[in-house]
Formats: sequence, structure tokens, C-alpha cells
Amino acid sequence: MFGGAVCLLFTIFTMCVSNFKFHTRVHHAIWISSALTVFCLAISVGIFSANYHKESWLIGHYTSAGFHITVCACVVFLAICVAMLIFSFQDHNRVQDISNYMTPINWTKYNQDRSLEAWLSHIDPRLDKIEINEASTREKDAIVQLISRTWKPHLAGKGRDAQQRGYSQMKVVKVERIENPSLFLKYAQNRHDLLRRLDTTNRPFKFPGMTQHGPIETTVNMNKNVFTDIYPEINEHYLFHGTSDATVRAIAYGGLDARLAGDGMFGRGIYAAECPTKSDHYTGTAMSNLKMIVVRMLLGEIYVTNVAYPFQRPPCKQCIPGNIDTCINSAHKQDMFDSVMAALDGKHREFITYEQNRCSSYPEYIITYKRE
Repeated sequence: MFGGAVCLLFTIFTMCVSNFKFHTRVHHAIWISSALTVFCLAISVGIFSANYHKESWLIGHYTSAGFHITVCACVVFLAICVAMLIFSFQDHNRVQDISNYMTPINWTKYNQDRSLEAWLSHIDPRLDKIEINEASTREKDAIVQLISRTWKPHLAGKGRDAQQRGYSQMKVVKVERIENPSLFLKYAQNRHDLLRRLDTTNRPFKFPGMTQHGPIETTVNMNKNVFTDIYPEINEHYLFHGTSDATVRAIAYGGLDARLAGDGMFGRGIYAAECPTKSDHYTGTAMSNLKMIVVRMLLGEIYVTNVAYPFQRPPCKQCIPGNIDTCINSAHKQDMFDSVMAALDGKHREFITYEQNRCSSYPEYIITYKRE
């Protein structure tokens, strides 16, 4: 009976804290624990039944602690079965929840008292809808911690795109939060589309080359108690983007625009990195008042390449292997990857999106820092 109770508690705990449908191992653990629960309950019922003769069943069962425990365990197990049926529609519910287009939980002016559409209709169109405020101490501490965990001092100022300056550290001076409801609405709509696509496939988007390349460092090292409304099953991640002081406000107002990007090694797109050391290469030659942006990015289904190639867009899924980004085969139904991950040997990994009539990135925090 004790074993059955333990299995029940484990099942309840994992279902409460995990989005189990998108994590195969957790899903399997739940079913195994449920099977063990049934087994333990069957044994306890058998033992209980053996202790009572048919004639004395109705006489003694009301005073039997074993009887009451067995009944309670059976009721709890049935409740778990019902909960699992409800959670089987969890992905659909997440699509419905995100369709409300709520603002991020850390926003203060445009908080979650209203939906994004309600905020936008409430704001006087003659007024500036953008809020750039200093982030809370909690948010700043989380970002400083994320930088310290992902910064690579031995690579600071080194590389083709670096300024070859003598420094090894990045010291955060200020962190500001960007609250741009109109831009985030476009981002949320794109996120909703990816969740709907996920809903039809009934499985998370695989992160390709996970074993070979490892998980995205920002997601592994971020404080999940601060940055909570992230959807890793569609490869939504926080990443770093280096920029200049002159362009940071334009990015806050209009977002990152691939049309204004230079001709990078992997084509004209929006580049971001999991390592701030890489993003630091693009913030200028000064030693202070430098700007870096923490960006939300929707990477969706990622194409991994270890060869430099000037992509015009992510390649067609049905044309690979090969860097095929110009597929015109109507039978393929424009089935493209959503982003590209550049994983060149011995270099930083970069993540690139090639936007066309959609918003796959949202600049959420401006970091002002200096080099030391």
C-alpha cells in the first residue's frame, strides 16, 4: 500500500510541474508510475480481501483502516486518470491561451490586466505607445547572471568580427525593458501560428543536432523563475543581439529588420547568439556606453549548417541534404525550415531568421555595458 501511495504522489507531482506531453521521458515515467500504482493497489486489495471471510465482510469492513486506505487510493488514481485525459489536450489549450495575446508577465505599464488588443485600443493614437523603463532589480540580476554564465572571456575581442581590443569582461551598467505592445502583438501572432502548427503534429519541434551541438546555452542558464512565459516546444528562446547606440532606439520602436542587415556569412537576416561574447563583437570600438539587446526569438524548426552559405531564406525540408533555399517545386508546398543555426567548428553558434511579412523576434531588454 505504501508503494502505491508513493507512486501516486510521484505521478501527481510530475503532472503538476511538467508539461509532460512534450517531454517523452517524463511522459513515460508517468505511465510507468501509474502502472506501478495499479499493481500495488491490486496487491493491497488482494491482501485485504484475503483477511475477510465472505460472511464477515459486512461486519468488519467499516472499522478496517486497510479498507479505507484502499478506497482512497483507488479514488485518487481515478482522479489522476481523468487529469491525464484533460492534459492530453494541453497543447490545444496552450494555443487557446496564447490566442488572447497577453503581454509578458514582467511588463509593468502594459501589464496583464488587459489583452494586447485591449491595450492598443485603449491608448490614444496620438501618444507614444512605447515604454522604455529601467528593468526591475529581479530582472537585472537575472540578466547579469545569464551573461556571467554564458560569457567566454578567452574569446572576448577575438575573431574576424571583433575589434581586437584588450579586455576580458563585460560589466552591465543598466538594463532597460522595452514595452512595445504593437510590435509584441505581431510577435504573439507568429508564435500563435507556430503553436497551431505544433498542435497539428502533436509533438515538439525537434532541436536538430542536440547530441552533437548541445542545447541553447541561454535557455539552459536563464532564471526560469523570472522568464516564465517561454515556449521551448516551438524553440522560442532568449538570445543576444549586439548593436550600436545610434540604432538601439530604432530597434525598440520598429523591431529588428532583416532588410537593413548587411550581407553576413549566412545571408541577409536577423542574427542572434547564445553567447554575449559573440554579440559584443558588433557593438562598436568604444570601451563604454555599449548596447546589447536581449531578444526573444521564434526559431521554430531549425536547419543546422556547418558550412558558410548566403541563404536568402531557410532551406526547403524536402530538398535537403544540401543548402537548397530557392526551391520552386510546387509539390513541396513551400515546406521550409523557420530558421538557420550556424554551427561552424570552433566558433560561436549563431541563429538567423529571414523574415517575410512576419515577426519572429522581439527586442525585450536593452543592456548598457562597458568592457573591462
